[in-house]
Amino acid sequence: MVALNSFQTRIDKSLDAKFLAGEVSLWKDLSQTMSQLRNRQKLAEICGIHDDALVERIYKAGLDADSVEALLFFPLAEIAWASGRVSNTECDTAIAAICDADLAENFPAIRQFRAWLARKPSKEMSQLWRDYMIEKLHSIDQSQRTAIGLRLMNYALAIAQANGGMFGIGRVCRAERVVLDRIKRMFGLADHCLPKSVSLAALEIATTAGCFSRRSSEIA
Repeated sequence: MVALNSFQTRIDKSLDAKFLAGEVSLWKDLSQTMSQLRNRQKLAEICGIHDDALVERIYKAGLDADSVEALLFFPLAEIAWASGRVSNTECDTAIAAICDADLAENFPAIRQFRAWLARKPSKEMSQLWRDYMIEKLHSIDQSQRTAIGLRLMNYALAIAQANGGMFGIGRVCRAERVVLDRIKRMFGLADHCLPKSVSLAALEIATTAGCFSRRSSEIA
């Protein structure tokens, strides 16, 4: 009888342990789910987007409330990759551009942008940028769109012309023009408003890119 009771006690303890482990695992999963929901909600609030499916795509792309600001500048990474590889000059100019665009203190956004430069983004990211911008631009008038678009265009042109030529300013290849045209269409930029070459501000970015690159490398 003693042996039987001892055996039953061991069974009860084993069942209790399994139940406890299952309960801990359940609470852990629940806690993780709640954390993800909070992160998605915060991301939606920061983006100002009410499309849950779009927020989900942004979240699954690895962006959060801290780094999503980099998404506006995604075409700059695209144009750096347009030739098939990112040269040191293009990388430095791209980093300089986003620092000039007030992202210098947003370390998560810079890290995300550097990740796009280190590994060529998928075509899905390009579509995500398009859908994100369409949603964001709904509440912006054309004058604001033009201002943002021209600034992005100048940065992109500086990167496209970063290799070769005087002061590192070279020619724009066909693949780079595809990205420039995409920016033009997205922001509704009129042809007469477009820069014919790199602006003085963008030229300054291109020629001082190394300084920005060294600064941003500290947070890589």
